[in-house]
Amino acid sequence: APLRNGKAAIKLATKATQMGESYNHLYLLTLAAAYAEDGKFNRAMTTAEKAEIQAREAGDEASVDQIKSAIKAFRRDSPYRDIRKQEERLR
Repeated sequence: APLRNGKAAIKLATKATQMGESYNHLYLLTLAAAYAEDGKFNRAMTTAEKAEIQAREAGDEASVDQIKSAIKAFRRDSPYRDIRKQEERLR
């Protein structure tokens, strides 16, 4: 899609993670998705794994599940935005 720009998304998501005293797991998930959008799947997985740890520490199990889904997509070299479509196809 012409509106998707992985490099710009990485820049913006990086800024978001740097705001405040500590990283927020949802911002890290956004950054991971941006890396995947730009084809940097290993970096996406590493970032998402950090987000998962933070979500667990925060007791946010709904986000843990969401992050796990993202990690599965990244392992398949797939951007996070495609997860629901891919899961529907696998059913």
